[in-house]
Amino acid sequence: MLPIDMFTSLLNIEIALFDVDMTLIDVRERYYKSLEDISVSPSTPFYKLPPYKKGMFWNVFLSEKYLHTDKPIKECIDKLKKRYDEGKGIILITGRPERLRKATISQLQLFDIPYHHLIMRPEGNREPDYELKPKLIGELISLGLQIIEYHEDDWRTIKVINKKFPWIRTCLHKYMGFETRFSPPEEPDQRT
Repeated sequence: MLPIDMFTSLLNIEIALFDVDMTLIDVRERYYKSLEDISVSPSTPFYKLPPYKKGMFWNVFLSEKYLHTDKPIKECIDKLKKRYDEGKGIILITGRPERLRKATISQLQLFDIPYHHLIMRPEGNREPDYELKPKLIGELISLGLQIIEYHEDDWRTIKVINKKFPWIRTCLHKYMGFETRFSPPEEPDQRT
């Protein structure tokens, strides 16, 4: 459960939520280097990997080994900065594990990404983002936060959020055709 005292400064303002990887930060090079690291062809979609290879991949991808290869996605960072300048509360929700907090904060500072709070995946949590992130959003709403929009690159997560929280404006970010790497391609049911 998220602590309410952490969010009291945001209780009376509209909130915009942003995912991090492939929404604000381009992780394509880290993705391909992580595949190379486990001897998998970069043309193989992640969702087609056997479970043991997926586990190997996540151990490399969700480490600091190749974080230095990540790059900012200017278009989405500019949207975030506009919301920030308009006085919106900015909360980042990422599937990155808590152990990467320090490295993630350094990266956000390097890319000049302003925010009020960063929510990371609890250590040991293995829920898919499309289950974890809506739960976290539900907790934020139960704390009294007024969430008005959500930015994400995974269509499955957007689909769940649209169903559970129809008042939240969602924005699916498709960056360089990369959005189908982690999940099977399917036409998302989205609002923009």
